[in-house]
Amino acid sequence: PFDVPSDPVVAARIEHWRERGRNPFREYQLPRALLLLRQGLGRLVRHREDRGILALMDSRAWSRRYGWILRREMAPIPIVRRWKEVETFWTRLQAAGAVREAARE
Repeated sequence: PFDVPSDPVVAARIEHWRERGRNPFREYQLPRALLLLRQGLGRLVRHREDRGILALMDSRAWSRRYGWILRREMAPIPIVRRWKEVETFWTRLQAAGAVREAARE
């Protein structure tokens, strides 16, 4: 969910934070990544009947401190890290009849 640091706009924002003696990753990039994850989840689940899964497959989301922060801030949403967990989730939804036709296409 992170912006590409080489993008000129992102690079300028990073430099802006650095010039002020601040940590651009912690104060700009990490909050922005969290916002993007939340927005994506909000687009996935719009109604009470909707179901979805947040899969963070990048190993850094599980091995680096910032990954722990992302996962903590997304709580209480269950987050998975393996394809098998995604398959199990989907299979259970299908068995419960909770998969709408549009999602199957």
